[in-house]
Amino acid sequence: MRRLLTLHAFLVYLFLYLPILVIVALSFNQSRRGVRFTGFTLDWYRALFQDPRVLEYFLNTLMVAFVSTLVATLLGTLLAVGLVRYRFPGKGFLSYLLYIPVVVPDVVMGVSLLLLFALAREVLGFPRLSLLTVILGHITFQVAFVTLVVRSRLLLLDPALEEAARD
Repeated sequence: MRRLLTLHAFLVYLFLYLPILVIVALSFNQSRRGVRFTGFTLDWYRALFQDPRVLEYFLNTLMVAFVSTLVATLLGTLLAVGLVRYRFPGKGFLSYLLYIPVVVPDVVMGVSLLLLFALAREVLGFPRLSLLTVILGHITFQVAFVTLVVRSRLLLLDPALEEAARD
């Protein structure tokens, strides 16, 4: 039984990672087309890194990642502390709302946010779709995950530790 499970796990990993390994190997292929390996080259990577747009896109990606992670971590942690330590009306409903970004597929959530930002632009004069809207979309995704993780850890924390920290 254990051998069968090991074989099954191996086949699953092979199915998942073999296409990625093939793509990486073929990225060093001299030929433009096909899977026949004609020679080793780094020309494709040289061309990629010499394109100034790639640097711009890379810096945009880093900015989105840094800002959205920072804001989502701050908001998610504050929200988790509020949910664990305080009682307020709507607490249960808010707890359920946190699971929406976790349960809804990313593509559906992304299209929904795109439509929301487009509507906000038309009705409220919200800025055009830009890096700001990408950051806001990422924060929307991330806050729920941060809140759920921090909340679960806070629930396991002994309240006496918090009282001792106040002294």
